[in-house]
Amino acid sequence: MVMKLNKIDLVIWAKNGERMLPYVLKRIDEVIPKERINQRIFVDDNSIDKTVEIAKGFGWEIYENEKGGIFNAANQALEIVSTSMFATFEQDVLLCKDWLDRVSLHMHDPKVIVAQGLRLSTVKCMRTLQKYAYDRNILTVSFDNAIYKTEKIRELGGFPKKCPMCTDTLLFLKINRETPYKWVIDKRIVSLHLKKDLMYELRHARLSMARCQCKPDTTRGWTAIDLFRYFAGSPFRAFDIVIKKHDPQLIWVYPCLRLVRLIGFLERKWLR
Repeated sequence: MVMKLNKIDLVIWAKNGERMLPYVLKRIDEVIPKERINQRIFVDDNSIDKTVEIAKGFGWEIYENEKGGIFNAANQALEIVSTSMFATFEQDVLLCKDWLDRVSLHMHDPKVIVAQGLRLSTVKCMRTLQKYAYDRNILTVSFDNAIYKTEKIRELGGFPKKCPMCTDTLLFLKINRETPYKWVIDKRIVSLHLKKDLMYELRHARLSMARCQCKPDTTRGWTAIDLFRYFAGSPFRAFDIVIKKHDPQLIWVYPCLRLVRLIGFLERKWLR
């Protein structure tokens, strides 16, 4: 395949995203100049709302997600990409205005094959929690605002298919642990994660754990014992967060978040 060097392909996958998609796509148009764009690849996962209609209105080429799920959408898009670098987004991330300029700087390093920014929730207490984590250098791996070197990702076999919830994390670990290359996270690049409300955030945290198919991993704190320990210590951690971030609501929100993650993990084990 002939690679086009001066432009990048844009990739987004979505399912029933009509509520936030117009804002997300409009911001992409504002952040990434037309002259830098080769293809706009939109992989739709059988949406039943106006998602496809909205994407077409913004000039995206529509592809149906043949097998369903994010990792299949990502790999399907990877087959279509024809530029030396490509960027991926999700339907609920509103890019910061200087996203492209900042994230592109990392790609000059020959060792960097993926670079991403961070995103903060639009739910106030969750945003405060995330800022607390970022202050402690606990950063979120995500491919909802990332740029890649195409051939390096293809050489690695594309996006991992082991877990429908952890595709980005598994690729991050593979790159940073098993190759001489790097996936970098720049915490100076901060976009918005468009979330409905706190209950939505808690429900999503539980379901993400319940649907995860990763094996227990002590290096990731991904065991029942680890998650119970985090929950047991959460009231003390919550007190520290409230003192440092001045948000009293977190005295109960943080333990609730730890609890729903533990419940989700146990649901996963029980269902198996």
